[in-house]
Amino acid sequence: MINDHPEWDGRIASVLQSSGYLDLWRYEVETHPWRYDHAVMATMTSPEIQQDLRAYCIGTVQEAHRGGVRFAVNLEHYRQRHRVSPRQSWRLLIALYETLVSNDHARREVARAWLVKAYPADLELHMERIEPHSEMWFSIVDRVEPRLGALARIMIENEKSTMVCSSCGDEPITDYRIANAAKAMPGVPSLRLCDDCVEIRRGFGEQLEPLN
Repeated sequence: MINDHPEWDGRIASVLQSSGYLDLWRYEVETHPWRYDHAVMATMTSPEIQQDLRAYCIGTVQEAHRGGVRFAVNLEHYRQRHRVSPRQSWRLLIALYETLVSNDHARREVARAWLVKAYPADLELHMERIEPHSEMWFSIVDRVEPRLGALARIMIENEKSTMVCSSCGDEPITDYRIANAAKAMPGVPSLRLCDDCVEIRRGFGEQLEPLN
């Protein structure tokens, strides 16, 4: 609608702002602040709440990547739209989904950090890990970072192997998770990288941790 009728952009942007739609996420964060702040979660030490908290954290890390991917997918959709046809409405929706991606990432990182300290065996058992260059990996990356997916396919085709660097095709490789994915590469669950590309990416601010 915004693409077909750019003259409606200002009105749609105004409705987005006045309706409260852009601020609905605040209710969740304000109602459950412990989900987004490890310091707050760490104060919840009563025995009767520990098992409930443990179950919540396990459920959260079991879908560490797939659970919130819809936010990253929408963010990339609106970014692409805005690159082609800049609109005030797109900018507002981009800002909204940047917040939703960041909040979802924080929630999962807080759950992960709590399990690391309280029940590390649970984290090892239940943490969702998506292997780079797997079918699941491509199904996510193609929607949230399509250029990465295209580049990885070229490297795989050139080297006739999936066990190559996602960025340059070199070997040997290590699989990494992006600890600050919400900022660096929203929605990307993991990367397969050679040592040189790891250093380059870390130089750009990506926080890479070995996947296993």
